[in-house]
Amino acid sequence: LPAAGIPRSGVGVVYLHGSAWYLGDKGQLTGPVFRAWAADGHVVMDVAYRMCPETDVRGMVADAQAAVMWLKAHAAEFGVDPQRIVLSGTSAGGHIALIAAYTADLPDLRAPELAGEDVSVAGVFTVSAPIDAQAMLAHHSDLLATAHPLPGAAYDPLTDTDPLIPPGPGATRRAWLAWDRAQQRRMAGLLRDLLGGAPDDAPEMYAFASVPTHVRPGLAPTLLIQGDQDVLVPVGAARDLAQRLRAAGVPVTYLELPQTDHGFEIALPQLSPPSLAAVAAIRRFLLTI
Repeated sequence: LPAAGIPRSGVGVVYLHGSAWYLGDKGQLTGPVFRAWAADGHVVMDVAYRMCPETDVRGMVADAQAAVMWLKAHAAEFGVDPQRIVLSGTSAGGHIALIAAYTADLPDLRAPELAGEDVSVAGVFTVSAPIDAQAMLAHHSDLLATAHPLPGAAYDPLTDTDPLIPPGPGATRRAWLAWDRAQQRRMAGLLRDLLGGAPDDAPEMYAFASVPTHVRPGLAPTLLIQGDQDVLVPVGAARDLAQRLRAAGVPVTYLELPQTDHGFEIALPQLSPPSLAAVAAIRRFLLTI
């Protein structure tokens, strides 16, 4: 919440954390960024949505839309204008935020428990979001065999031995390449389990999980922030989405950060030039809501 003495802007930001649809929780390394938004009078609602394998992409989108519905119902308690709520997220959370925002007015894609509810938003912004499920799979396609040596084998991040933490200072180029390959192998396995196999196995799920499927006129204003050296998320998909949104007449701002990899926003956010640029862009975007 904004500190005492800071006038409320009326904007409410519903935020969805990252960590590849499988891991993570709300409140992880986001304090400095949230304080920057709250300093402008905005209210931030940090959401712990369900993860895979408890649910799939559709369930995560339903959780995001339910969070919007809840904040609208309680808007007066927090000084939020229910017509000025914004969805946002980082990495996998950004992916869920985009789909939740773009399908908010499509009853056929809405979870039954949200039937008849207003889950529309005034805007959506994302950082390093995986935009297109098939593009993501193609990005990591050369590693599918090692990710799933047995047909239908489930990916379990708790027993995965690939290192999550990148090499330390002074690590060799070989060590960095090995780490990059491990993350790609992990991502390929996550995608297959999240979406029910390869695209031919679950075409409807891949279509639902690919943001370009939902692009059409009238969508909420959008801010996309993407690093051009992202090893996990193909930058081309973000560029393509920005072009598609412009062609459909949707207000969109695309910020591509040079020499910037995935997860940049959690590395010294108060000092890192990419993080500072992203925070500034988000603050400008929220002023337009």
